Amino acid sequence: MPHVTTEETAVAEHYNKLWDTIAEIDVQLDSLNDSDAATRRNVIAAMIEATKEIWAEGANGTITNLRNLEGEELVGVVEGIIKALRDEFQEDNLKIIDARVAEAPKSEPLISQDQAEELSKQRSALYQTIKQVVNVAKIMDDIDLEMPKTRRGSHGKRGQRAMSKMVWAIDGEEIDPQPRYKDLAEMVGFVETTGTNTKGEEVKNSATKNLTAYLKEKGVDTKTPAGGKLSVDLPDGRVLSGYIPEDADETDAPDDDDEDFGDDDDAETSAE
Repeated sequence: MPHVTTEETAVAEHYNKLWDTIAEIDVQLDSLNDSDAATRRNVIAAMIEATKEIWAEGANGTITNLRNLEGEELVGVVEGIIKALRDEFQEDNLKIIDARVAEAPKSEPLISQDQAEELSKQRSALYQTIKQVVNVAKIMDDIDLEMPKTRRGSHGKRGQRAMSKMVWAIDGEEIDPQPRYKDLAEMVGFVETTGTNTKGEEVKNSATKNLTAYLKEKGVDTKTPAGGKLSVDLPDGRVLSGYIPEDADETDAPDDDDEDFGDDDDAETSAE
């Protein structure tokens, strides 16, 4: 949890309290959304905490050295280190994590669906408040504070949109970094178009909605894709494929800018 410890900023205490409150809400919401995912996160968190004395010193030293870099050099080195570690250890790590998760007691929901709706509203308000605090810290104290993770999708029975959980690839090469669904739509050539609804009224169809319509035309169930996978030929001849990883996070979300998946049955349009 990225608490601010410096005494140089007047917003530190307020920021820390907001972050803690959001974190507490997330624990409760996560417990309702997906007990398997919550169990997995708890197992990983316990391993991290148990080994903190081993990794903390080395990690802090690396971070100190990296602060001497900036711009593209910093990004390249950080992402390169992460990739190297992932390539070397991820396969073995996942086997160990999977085994521990299978042995661990399943997490039970901490709240009801009704409570989740109210907590979601509270979190949304807190998120906007902490965003303002982050902006003030940057303007007044020139300090970059981290934002909490955003949350994706609704809570409870409906769950997260399948398309937002996909790991995407073009011509067999996974896209790095992975795009949000609306960014993917533009990346593979879809644009906003104008159309008419069933009442003859002019409406705009987003690039995202047009991608979703295209996938449906190709036989993809965009709400529950068969086997959690899809593969379609794009209009430009490339192949777009995706799969939902077993440990897909149910809680990551777009900011306060909802993704338009174009799944609504009553949103009938015809392109012009």
